[in-house]
Amino acid sequence: MDYVDKLTLELLINKSQYQRYLSKADPEQYKIQQEHLDNIQKYKSEIKEMTSDLLENAQITTAVNDAFENYIKTAISHLQMREYEDDDTLFNIPITKHTNLQNSFWGKQIKKEE
Repeated sequence: MDYVDKLTLELLINKSQYQRYLSKADPEQYKIQQEHLDNIQKYKSEIKEMTSDLLENAQITTAVNDAFENYIKTAISHLQMREYEDDDTLFNIPITKHTNLQNSFWGKQIKKEE
């Protein structure tokens, strides 16, 4: 049950509120998370450079290359979903107001029975 409570908190409150909660409820985990964030800042420029190299098909290590490949697949899927969400015509099915004709999903007009 603790896992469900933790997951619920992580998903439902914003990061800064969760950090405050974590600092009081689990100081050890908060410390680990802070060290991780500090490392991100410390190695930020190197990470950017490595990412750029990986986009140019550089070979770093098997672990890094595999993780990067998974990241790229996930990022592309995310961007493709955003394209679909941004497409205003995806679920735009116009209905003619003054007649009982309606465009069907497949592009033909159908007559609605009254």
